[in-house]
Parts: sequence; C-alpha cells; structure tokens
Amino acid sequence: MKHFNFKVPFIMAKHLSFAAFFCFILSGCTDNNPEPTTLYNEKANEIIGHVIKKEECDCVLQIPKESLIEIASIERSPYNIRDIAIKKLNLLNNTELDSMINWSRKFELDSLPLKKEGITIITLEQVIEERDQKNGKLFKLCPQGILAIKKPIFDRQLKKAIVDFSWVFTCGRTSPRIFEFKDNDWGIVEN
Repeated sequence: MKHFNFKVPFIMAKHLSFAAFFCFILSGCTDNNPEPTTLYNEKANEIIGHVIKKEECDCVLQIPKESLIEIASIERSPYNIRDIAIKKLNLLNNTELDSMINWSRKFELDSLPLKKEGITIITLEQVIEERDQKNGKLFKLCPQGILAIKKPIFDRQLKKAIVDFSWVFTCGRTSPRIFEFKDNDWGIVEN
C-alpha cells in the first residue's frame, strides 16, 4: 500500500486559499472605482449645471456628440484649442489629450436636475426652424435666452476643465473658459 504525504496538498490548498482571498479583495476594490466614462459624466454634468446656474438661462441647446476639439476644427476656430487644452490642463501631449477626450464619447446629459430647475433642452432642429420661420416660438419659450454648451475637457484629476459656451442667436464669440474645482464648487480661473 502506498502512503500519501498529506502535508503537500494541505500547504498548496492553504496557498491557493490565500491567493483566492487576495484576488477577491483586489476584485472588490475595483468595483468601487467607477469607469472613466462614469466619472466623466458625473463631473461634466456637475460643471454644466454650474454654468447654467451662473448664466441664469432658461433653455439649453442639446449638447453635441462631438468633442470640443472636433467642433473647434469644424468651425475653423481662430484659436488652437488643442494647444490651449494641453497647456492649461497640464497634459503631457496630444495622446494624453485624446485619452481625456475619449472619456467624453459616451456623455449623457442628466436632464432631471435641469427639468427640476425649469430649464428646457432645445434641439438644433428647433433652432433651425426658428431661424427659418422667424415665428418667435423659441423666444417665448426661452425669454432669458438659449445657452449652447460643449462637452468639457478635463485634466487627469478632473479638477480643472475647459468649458466652451455661448448664447444662441448672438454674433459674439468668446474663447473657452478654464474652470477649477475648489472648496466643493467650480469657478472660473481664467477667461
């Protein structure tokens, strides 16, 4: 009859149990760390809400799917938004900027807080219809104006952001503003 050494399997089982416990602990930790897109959505909605409140508008143009960088290149913006973003947000290079922009690809505006504040979301089609028909419908719906906001670009820590916003039906154009999160609130640090 052959004798088995039970110490080896017991020691292996003990190590395997420790390894399984360690993996469980590590996987539990990752569940508490939201995806970058989730963090982006949270912070972007926070800063957009801040801008809307400070600008005292009653309507917001539906936020475009394109990033601030893509829109600036389509509009042939007079400023190089890529260079501004890298410099002002202390990003390393275009690759890091592109990584931060990718976080915004699945952005969804949280309309519930806006509706609670009486803010109406206006579509681009409604603006085009108003421009073409000049019936004044939007001016009655939005007597304080329509704010157009583009998706913000954040730094790595989500503590600084570039936000570009302007009023619909105005000729003036402003450059994007730099916001910083301090003392539990967003504030403009640079125009």
